[in-house]
Amino acid sequence: MTDTVKLDVGGTVFKTTKSTLTKFDGFFRTMFETPIPVPTDESGAIFIDRSPKHFDLILNFMRDGHVDLQKYSEDVKEIQKEAEYYLLEGLVELCIPPKPEIDNSLNSAEGSATARNKLTMGHRIIFALVCICLRLIPHPFFHFLFYLIGVIVFLGVFCSIISILSGSKSFLTV
Repeated sequence: MTDTVKLDVGGTVFKTTKSTLTKFDGFFRTMFETPIPVPTDESGAIFIDRSPKHFDLILNFMRDGHVDLQKYSEDVKEIQKEAEYYLLEGLVELCIPPKPEIDNSLNSAEGSATARNKLTMGHRIIFALVCICLRLIPHPFFHFLFYLIGVIVFLGVFCSIISILSGSKSFLTV
């Protein structure tokens, strides 16, 4: 039994495995692990309306967990944008130039960065679900409803991040 998946990315067909696509949290894991049916064309390929220019690099990142971006120095911003679309946090981080070292002894809230990253990733997964629903349900009322849900989730995540950064147990405490 094979788990080969055909993807039509902007008119270019790519073949990979379902295990490669679901290795990391993100767009494809959300697509395959939710009960929402994945639409395919007559050849069985899943159409993704994105440029195929950097998709081979995206697939290589999902296969190996790392890619060497040195030879893509002129395209790093485009690659980062694609990585953000596919919700590949690790690739987004590879695209961001390293920041100068900061004395962490001044940071009294250790672990707050980890908590922020978890909240941000949760927010992105919900965003991906909303995007998939918007593609499958064409009625404008549902678009508004999903948009409203997205705004509410964003505000909840934002308040949680503020709460973590301020060190209080609840954002609403006086």
